[in-house]
Amino acid sequence: MITFILMISMTALRTVHADDDGPEYTISKLNTNCQIEKNGAVRLTRTVTYNFDDDADGLTYQQELPKTNSPYHVEKVEIADNNAKLKPIQQNDSGNNNTYTVTQGDKDDTFLIKTYHSVDCDNNVTIRYVFTMNDAVTNYADAARLNYKVIGNDTDVTQKNVHIKFNFGQKNLTPFKAWIHCDAFHTQNVSAKDGTLSLAIKKLPANKYVEADILFPKSVTAQNQNVKNSKIINKTITQEKKITRERELSFFLNYCLLPLVIIGYAVLRFLIVRRKAQKAKVLKVDEIPHNFDIPTMPVGMY
Repeated sequence: MITFILMISMTALRTVHADDDGPEYTISKLNTNCQIEKNGAVRLTRTVTYNFDDDADGLTYQQELPKTNSPYHVEKVEIADNNAKLKPIQQNDSGNNNTYTVTQGDKDDTFLIKTYHSVDCDNNVTIRYVFTMNDAVTNYADAARLNYKVIGNDTDVTQKNVHIKFNFGQKNLTPFKAWIHCDAFHTQNVSAKDGTLSLAIKKLPANKYVEADILFPKSVTAQNQNVKNSKIINKTITQEKKITRERELSFFLNYCLLPLVIIGYAVLRFLIVRRKAQKAKVLKVDEIPHNFDIPTMPVGMY
């Protein structure tokens, strides 16, 4: 019983996602293209396909900035219903259909794009957000570095068929090192020769983020004004090794050690109960208590 309670408790402590409660929409496809600009900015094109389970008037998308109060510019928002051709919508504060607004988020390192667009139940809508974020890249003495959450952890539904690509605008990158932090199975392709880094995730759970830490030549961002004189390559490698060790330890404790402890405890309890059963005292005839009360039921007759 104790073992059963422990197992139920572990299940109860698992994160419950919004899509388990039947959200109004699901995300069936997400493509994100990150273009590294000469001035150290990142031009991000994010194309999302939403499948609605109910009527809706639009969506609010929250974007995390590289740094607190980093300058940004939303270039355009495009929408298409049921896989049709994407069409641009207007930015204004009218709240009318096929318009959008851009406002500051709850935190200084986020901004919100609210899209007004009527959607019927059981339809899908594809929205393409195009925006630029400055101060994303820092040029150090020995390399340029982009350390950024490409996908934040504020999405309450599972995101399927996620594809992310970084373009650096030149080939034969040296140095070129990349680390991806993601709590989901993923595949990645790093090509210093082509100057690209791509990532594919079949299923990204709700409220999970994807972070990229990339080192590349300063020539990619030669016009960057965000400059530091210190070196960064060895520091980043040491930092990433530490993160890897911590993640491996966490994985071992959660998925290897804890189940072994529970199984060992269950086996120990079984052996204790069995040993007690084997030592149970067998009473002699004269030790068996007798009850001489008159039975409440009549004696059976044959």
